[in-house]
Amino acid sequence: MIVPSAAQVPAIHVPLMDQAEAYAKASKAGNTVKAYSSDWQSFCSFCQGEGVSALPAAPQTVAAWVASMAGSMAAATIRRRLASVSQAHKLAGLDSPTSSEAVKSTFKGVLRVHGSQQRKAAPVRAKNLRRLVADAPETAKDARDLALILLGFFGAFRRSELVALDVEDLAFTEEGVTVNIRRSKTDQQGKGRTIGVPAAPGSAGCPVKALRAHLEASGQTSGPLFRRSNRWGQAGERLTAESVADILKAKAEGMGLDPAQVSGHSLRRGFVTEAYASGAETPEIQAVSGHKSIQVLAGYYQEANVFKNASARIRL
Repeated sequence: MIVPSAAQVPAIHVPLMDQAEAYAKASKAGNTVKAYSSDWQSFCSFCQGEGVSALPAAPQTVAAWVASMAGSMAAATIRRRLASVSQAHKLAGLDSPTSSEAVKSTFKGVLRVHGSQQRKAAPVRAKNLRRLVADAPETAKDARDLALILLGFFGAFRRSELVALDVEDLAFTEEGVTVNIRRSKTDQQGKGRTIGVPAAPGSAGCPVKALRAHLEASGQTSGPLFRRSNRWGQAGERLTAESVADILKAKAEGMGLDPAQVSGHSLRRGFVTEAYASGAETPEIQAVSGHKSIQVLAGYYQEANVFKNASARIRL
């Protein structure tokens, strides 16, 4: 979280200020906190280079910063960076310069000139997974990676949710495995939810079989489900969210994907796209993915059915 220094805010009791900062950080997901902090540092560097104040910042300064990012950064990134600057000012008890007409008009102009389309991660589809499971895992690390990818796909996990799982969050049954998701991006208060990942007997791509093989190979009975592996194949600390993307990129070519187009979101994106292409209904998908926005899912539906339109009915 962006918390201005004590010199930039009204003097209050220091212990209470520290406690307030701790609660402010807890109100946001870890990745969000990192992004906000990085954004704020970027803005401060820009202001330092221009010889102007960062806190409080003049609307014209923020507008110039937006213009400097145009064309080189995605609209979503610029929008998030503006939110970071706004957050810093609010925490300091100051009016946010991002709400000014100068900043709004500049950002609208950037959208008009450069567009707002985001680069989307390449989805991992069923055909890609079939290539992945063609060869059986040879090492404990291979078994871990396979379990992570298959569970991540069939559970439509966000990368942060996937690496946060503990062995104790799994419950194996005759039908498959239930997974307790204790906290997620859209559940910061930790209400939690449980999803079921069905077994696929006889399939080389069965996520339940892969999970059991991973646990047997690693000898894990408790603690983080997915851990780092050292040079001797021994399990260490919990994998980070960034590790999910690294593992997918390492496996991408073998799955017929471009590593540069793969990200930690590819598994979740792939599940929803594949589910719609297979005829699944939106409520069925939501039961697994936990999506709350129908608009977001509508985009996946359109992508999965891009060739199912009136043109397909015409034959010459």
